[in-house]
Formats: sequence, C-alpha cells, structure tokens
Amino acid sequence: MFGLLQPNKEKVGARLKQIKDEMNISFTEFGSRLGLKKPTISSYVQGYNLAPIEVIEKISKISGRSVGWFYFGDIEEYIADYLTLKGQGELIEDYPDVIKEIKNEFFNSEFKNPGWENEVG
Repeated sequence: MFGLLQPNKEKVGARLKQIKDEMNISFTEFGSRLGLKKPTISSYVQGYNLAPIEVIEKISKISGRSVGWFYFGDIEEYIADYLTLKGQGELIEDYPDVIKEIKNEFFNSEFKNPGWENEVG
C-alpha cells in the first residue's frame, strides 16, 4: 500500500488523538464508535501500534479528514519527511521555504494534480 515513505506510528497516533480531542470524547467512546476496545484504540493513539487501514478509513469518514492525512500529515509534512528520508534534512534546515516552493511547484505547474490528496488517501 505504501511506497517509499512509511507512516510513522507515533505521528499517526498524534493525529488520532487530535481527532479524539476535537470530538471531545473518551478513549472508550472513541473505540466504541470504531468497534474497538479501549486498550486497542489507546495503543493506536499512543503510537505503540499502527492503526490498520480499516480503522483509519472509519475515522476518516467520522472526521472528514483524508486517509492520507492520518498516515502522512498535510502535503508540507509529507514533503519534509520525504526530503529527510532522502538525506536532505540539512536542506530543509538551511532553506525552510523550500517545502512551500516544492508544494507550489507541485500544484501550480505541469505537475499539477488537484486529486493528489484523494489518490494518496
């Protein structure tokens, strides 16, 4: 399912927690809405285990966020993680605007693909 970049279970857990907090519900209620027991949803939210696609799809429908957002964050975060993975972390530190420039190039040039978010997730 995933290409070169793999989801970070701690980051995915933080996004799950963000949605749980936005909904202002307990772990028990969050798990109940997903058909999961509290220890299971807690392990996903705390980043001990990566939530499987079936769970992310359910949360995506409840929250209105894309599956891609849960696994990789917004496009800027994805670009930063990819550049870091490719050994370009220093580039990001020296030129933090490069991420926005890549995003703009991606969306505003011949590479424009407004369906990226849907295709990724």
